[in-house]
Amino acid sequence: DSHRRSLVAVMSAFNEVSFRSKLDKLNDSSQSIQTLSHWIIFYKKPKESAQVWARETLRADPSRRLLFIYLANDVMQNSRRKHTELAAKGVDFVREFSAQLAQVLPETYAAASENTRQKLLRLLSIWEERRVLTAETINALRQNVLNPVGSSTPSNKPSPVSVASEGAKPTSPAKSASSPRGPSPRIKSTSPRAAAGGGVPFKELLESLEEGGLVDELLAERECDVQIEQIEEADVANLEQLQQRQEQATRAITLLKSHRSQLAEELADRRQLILMLAASCEAQHVQCQRLQASLTECEQLASRTEKAASSLNEAREQMAAIAQEAQAAL
Repeated sequence: DSHRRSLVAVMSAFNEVSFRSKLDKLNDSSQSIQTLSHWIIFYKKPKESAQVWARETLRADPSRRLLFIYLANDVMQNSRRKHTELAAKGVDFVREFSAQLAQVLPETYAAASENTRQKLLRLLSIWEERRVLTAETINALRQNVLNPVGSSTPSNKPSPVSVASEGAKPTSPAKSASSPRGPSPRIKSTSPRAAAGGGVPFKELLESLEEGGLVDELLAERECDVQIEQIEEADVANLEQLQQRQEQATRAITLLKSHRSQLAEELADRRQLILMLAASCEAQHVQCQRLQASLTECEQLASRTEKAASSLNEAREQMAAIAQEAQAAL
């Protein structure tokens, strides 16, 4: 328990750079959407994550915006269904994301194809049917979508939005979107490998590395999707439960293989970066030695010059005194 608490403490900070990078890498698979949704919920920063999400959604290519809205859908529904001990925070996620939807949805709808528009309207119907939001809020969103007053950009001060009662029955989020795969060219990767080619500012790179985003993301996903106790304690005499646990174990093995591959790749990247940083540090050390030597030489030369100037000043004063005495003698 103490180890778990320390992990949670380390992982409590929300990093905008990491979030933007993850949004950039988001694709239309259910696993990709749910993995990022778990990461957002895990950090328990509803206001900050909703603001970044809204800003990046409106900056994204119109063909990717539906994908981002599917992500918001997953966050709103699963923040209440999972982590039941954080029920109050679940409501916060619904409130903050729905407040930003009031600004994001009209612009997304206006720029969308007819097929995408139908999917957006279907999402509104799903939120209404499943009582994710109140009927009043849904009607307001639908009105803004179908009869937009004008374009707007997301603000840090959310507009008032009613949230459905906590007794609502949340269900599974929408599945795969039909938007094209592949990252948008706006945000450059913050991986060590990309950094080696100068992909991101050094300060942002270090912030991303200190965040330990991949470890946190995969840990949050394992906590949600790998229920090892259930698998180990399966009732072998119960055929139905045995089959369920076998399927659960198969999914867990597939997920863990993926995690092992991702972790091994990032570990190799970080080790490579350490070598690069070590070489850079050595080069900087050499430069510091040269600078220190030059500074010492400069200080010594300045000291000698000041002494010489002082001697010259004394000699001048002595010569002036002698000349004054000679003039007085005349």
